[in-house]
Amino acid sequence: MRIRPKYLVVPPQLELTARAILTSTFKQWTEVGSGGGVPMPTANVLPQTGLQLRVNDWLPYIDTAAGDTTWYLMSDPMMSGGAAVEFARLRGNEQPEVVMKSSNKVNVSGGGEVNALSGSFENDTIEYRVRIAFGGVQVDPRMSYAQVG
Repeated sequence: MRIRPKYLVVPPQLELTARAILTSTFKQWTEVGSGGGVPMPTANVLPQTGLQLRVNDWLPYIDTAAGDTTWYLMSDPMMSGGAAVEFARLRGNEQPEVVMKSSNKVNVSGGGEVNALSGSFENDTIEYRVRIAFGGVQVDPRMSYAQVG
């Protein structure tokens, strides 16, 4: 099976490190052997592979074990013939649900109900809530790779 990674997916905490790795001209490490190490500069071939960076803000919440230190390689579903994961909105919830908290003010001088846009009784704040109902599923684990740390 020929599967080539297309996307490097990282949490926000690793974005700068990932950008440096994918765009630097040279990489350098210390060769460990007899005695002290010696710096060994070499060309960085990663920019030539076409690997694209994707920063996913949800990773620290989804991968609770090591979400802020894990790197992910994902294949291109069109080129590899399969997908690693799928994302979908739940039926009947294709759009985000946006609701506003009803005002707890009461008009005592007459004049009917208080407009919801007049805010709360305590401090005149208007509160909103947005709910997005979605789901995800692992499809083919061979199309992805994860590395902690």
